[in-house]
Amino acid sequence: MESVVLALKREEIDVTAELSAAALIRLQEKNYFNENYKSDYVGSFSYTYLGMNMRPENGRTPYFTDKRVRRAMAHVLPVDEIIAVIAKGKASRIAGFIQPGQLEYDPKLPLLDYDLEKARNLLEEAGWKDTDGDNIRDKIMDGKRVPFSFGLSYMISPVTSEMVRMIKAEFYKAGIEVRTEPMEFSVFYQNAFAHNFDAMLGSWSSSALPEDPRQIWHSESWASGGSNFVGYGSAYSDSLIEVANKELNMAVRKELLQEIQRTIYEEQPYVFLFNATRKVAAHKRFKNISFHIERPHLQLNNLELDSSWAKKLQNN
Repeated sequence: MESVVLALKREEIDVTAELSAAALIRLQEKNYFNENYKSDYVGSFSYTYLGMNMRPENGRTPYFTDKRVRRAMAHVLPVDEIIAVIAKGKASRIAGFIQPGQLEYDPKLPLLDYDLEKARNLLEEAGWKDTDGDNIRDKIMDGKRVPFSFGLSYMISPVTSEMVRMIKAEFYKAGIEVRTEPMEFSVFYQNAFAHNFDAMLGSWSSSALPEDPRQIWHSESWASGGSNFVGYGSAYSDSLIEVANKELNMAVRKELLQEIQRTIYEEQPYVFLFNATRKVAAHKRFKNISFHIERPHLQLNNLELDSSWAKKLQNN
């Protein structure tokens, strides 16, 4: 990241979409950068989520098989604070896997509020109580007292590590211990495909094309080691996906996709966190700079070298 910032300062880069929010904020405070570059925070079809293992295998503790527990997780996560601190306010909260700007987006799904009292009540209803006074909830499972101490796997990076520290602190307030499990990219996805995790922080990217939820949300994608890492799916949700993917009437297909969004919202396999922006900058030596939500977030075929800028360089 620092190499990109340095190259921008030297005007060695024409276009980039590889800046962090903090880096672009700092650059936009500099007059020389604004004189030379047009920049913006451009929406995207990507989102960050916390996924919970609904079908634990290989002796893993079934922390998240109860829908009430998964909903409690959503009320514990301080998403607004994470956006303010981690994304520097340059992201938007989301309620589901389809994003604003996509045809099938359902704007009626309400965002879940940060509410520790709601979370505590749901956890109590699900049988997770602090019976020994150590501030960590526990529950009797197969005749043994099990503390609510789950592992959270994530890919190592300074940004993600800071996010996890915030998450860990909030969950402790609710009586839950988060065991942090940082790992490299390859190991992270190896464990995800093998369902070898309790909970995970991840992200997905999509596009403006019609959404196909089979890869992530169909139960066959869990059974076959696909991208349904968390094990979501029922006969009803699978049938919705199958019918939607064969439907040619876009209005009908939209209704089906919105019903899929609602079923996922109710079951809460993910806590949907935020839709990130891309931080894009393009040198003003080009005319017709137009930022766009789709990758590469700039309409490159419209760029045209500005002759007046060329003259300016010659004079210098």
